[in-house]
Amino acid sequence: FLDEAVLGLDGLEVQYPGHIPAHRALLTQWAQRYGLLITGGSDCHDRVERPLGVAGISADECAALLARL
Repeated sequence: FLDEAVLGLDGLEVQYPGHIPAHRALLTQWAQRYGLLITGGSDCHDRVERPLGVAGISADECAALLARL
């Protein structure tokens, strides 16, 4: 199932404040297995619950993203 599900995808949103650590770990494994970029964001909808910048990608993940542009 997953082999077909990732067709056409460039990345997975791994770093997201709503993901528990186990989900981030699983998504990271999938991204590595399928050669997908690791993306992330704050999903900022307000300044209290999820402030801007609360979840982001590492410098290495950013470099990989920029290299694919």
